[in-house]
Amino acid sequence: MTAWKKLRVGEFVFPFLVMVATCPAWGDSTLNYQGRVTAGGSNYSGMGYFKFRLLDGAGQGLWSNDGSTGTNEPGSSVAVEVNNGLFNVELGTGMTAIPPTVFHEEDLFLRTWFSTNNSSFEQLSPDVEIRPVDYAALNSGGAVMVDDDGDGDFDDIQEAIDYVSTNQDYETVLVMPGYYHVTNAISFPTGRVVRLSGLADRTEVVVENTNGPVLDAGTTVIRNMTFIGAPALTDSGLTNYFLEAVNCTFRTCPGFKGPAVVLGSQGEAEFFYCEVLNDEGGEAVTLFGNAMARMKHCLLSCESSAGTVLELDSGPSIEMESCTLNSGSGDALHLINSAGQAEFAMCRFLNGIVVDGPWSLTMRDCFIQGDTNDAAAVILNDSVGRVVFDNCTIRHFGAPDLLIAISSNGNAGVVLDYCRLESLTDTSSAGPALELDSDAADPESASVQIRWSTIEAETGNGITMNNCNVAVI
Repeated sequence: MTAWKKLRVGEFVFPFLVMVATCPAWGDSTLNYQGRVTAGGSNYSGMGYFKFRLLDGAGQGLWSNDGSTGTNEPGSSVAVEVNNGLFNVELGTGMTAIPPTVFHEEDLFLRTWFSTNNSSFEQLSPDVEIRPVDYAALNSGGAVMVDDDGDGDFDDIQEAIDYVSTNQDYETVLVMPGYYHVTNAISFPTGRVVRLSGLADRTEVVVENTNGPVLDAGTTVIRNMTFIGAPALTDSGLTNYFLEAVNCTFRTCPGFKGPAVVLGSQGEAEFFYCEVLNDEGGEAVTLFGNAMARMKHCLLSCESSAGTVLELDSGPSIEMESCTLNSGSGDALHLINSAGQAEFAMCRFLNGIVVDGPWSLTMRDCFIQGDTNDAAAVILNDSVGRVVFDNCTIRHFGAPDLLIAISSNGNAGVVLDYCRLESLTDTSSAGPALELDSDAADPESASVQIRWSTIEAETGNGITMNNCNVAVI
């Protein structure tokens, strides 16, 4: 990336010197200052001693050559050779570095003190106004820029986040297209929202950690980026965070068999128009414990592996709308162990779902499809809680059963409203479209309600049941 900062050329006349200033390339954290010094009407030659301070439009100090604060003359000077009146000094080199964000100031001035003996200094007047071509062209506002080519405020994403987290003038880290390799997970501060946004299509802004997690969940908003890691996103035991990801991709790195996204702490994560991909054999997303997630218009895929697309374990909650869950040979959805809550609307489950445990599961306007790798398109096992299918299509190919509801202690409550169940099997594997079974001592506590639904079996029975209380309307 190439761009330029420009400084309006100014000429300043003093009793003993004249100076001309020019300025740097965009993205540099240095300022090139050139000038001509005259003494007594003649070009000065010899060692010159300078002190510099950058000020904002309100006259507040932003930087000095010796790191001192305020607006007064710095304590130490910079020695610069002057030849026949000409000098050239790179501000920020060989002295205190200039914070790159200084060049975001709408009004920026350079104040200079000069001496020929390093003892008696003269403040040059007026201050030099600096007008670099800055990030205003990108309308960045309170933002800093990261560029792996070195043309931004930072070339390291974590350094940029750390800077913004301690500077109230900024809230956003903008990331230019490029490949950013990290060795530690990117993390965010607590008690402060720092936004992270790619400045291109998400496929062009890639952050990868090949040996560990690439991103720790935090209170942040992330846009237009791809994260590849082992896993790509985790919460590492953090609590009370709120993460929002928009138009991002989360993917496992080659050889990692765990999930692409794993969240288990008491926090909330929202995903909009995101992709979560795992082709290495693990899950796309694993939620457990007190984690809470919401997803809209997302793709979750383990299409090239046997991994479960979405696995919920031990009580988390999830809400999904207009999402696709696609598995190669594993389950599209697996709910495990203790009670939790899961709600899905207008979602597609390609390769069946399994519920183990007393979950509250609601599916509205969903499409669920199983294939020959599954015992059924929907399997409800072992003391499921209340399960509702509303206006859903459940379809199965090449296996004997479409829906199996099994309750070992009779607590199942299954509702099918306005649903269509299609069992498309061949004669070699004939079976019912709907199989309901309970080994509970009290069959009435295992209830199934089927209302205004179509149940169709290409071969075999439409419904078989054992030890269940079934109401068909």
